[in-house]
Amino acid sequence: MGEHHGHRGRLRERYAGSGGEGMEDLDLLELLLCYSIPRRDVRPMAKSLLERFGGLAGIFDSNAAEIMEITGVGENSALLLGLTGSIRDLVRSRDTRTGARFTSRDALRFLSPRLRGISRESFGVVCLDGGGRYLSFKSVCDLDLSRGDRVIDITVNQAALSKADTVILAHALPCASPVRDLDYGFARAADAALASVGLLLLDYILLSPEEAVSLADRCYLPPRGGESRAAYRSLGRLTLPGPGL
Repeated sequence: MGEHHGHRGRLRERYAGSGGEGMEDLDLLELLLCYSIPRRDVRPMAKSLLERFGGLAGIFDSNAAEIMEITGVGENSALLLGLTGSIRDLVRSRDTRTGARFTSRDALRFLSPRLRGISRESFGVVCLDGGGRYLSFKSVCDLDLSRGDRVIDITVNQAALSKADTVILAHALPCASPVRDLDYGFARAADAALASVGLLLLDYILLSPEEAVSLADRCYLPPRGGESRAAYRSLGRLTLPGPGL
């Protein structure tokens, strides 16, 4: 008890002195869990959550039922983690709820903090209305292009839940990688599959630690969407924003 109390105190002091700058995800998550589980060592639980969901973004984008599958995580902790993610989304998407249309640069600003720093290959789905305005976001961990059909199914389901007309797909890689032929092929397959159910794939963005590539900006996606894609494009290679954006 005393040892755990001292460790938690040191975590609080580190956070208070730095605002979290320089702290590992494990330490930040452990500190957060301390507020829902005050009298138990939560570090093993924090490790299990990070391993299961691939990082903080994956945890915050998961629902309570998924989080509670981790041994020792109860309803209070799942609610705290879900609430943290919801607040993050509300703050980061505030500018997208003013009625402004998403551009490719807006998409990158939105996606980068959610998918950067992942430890495993993942996908992200941004749902927009017919005017290109933000509706919802879902991240999908532990899927690669060999399970492309599953990615498309999840995208269609998320769009239906959000009553979306338009989606942006992001493919996040944990290591530096140029755009691959596999991504080009999957983007075109996804575009056709989504079009068959009345959805427009506005963009397919490849994110790696070093760069981001928008296939819409490269005019690679099939000529669908007309004015929607034209208004969305920022033109030119995208640059990863800093962590604070």
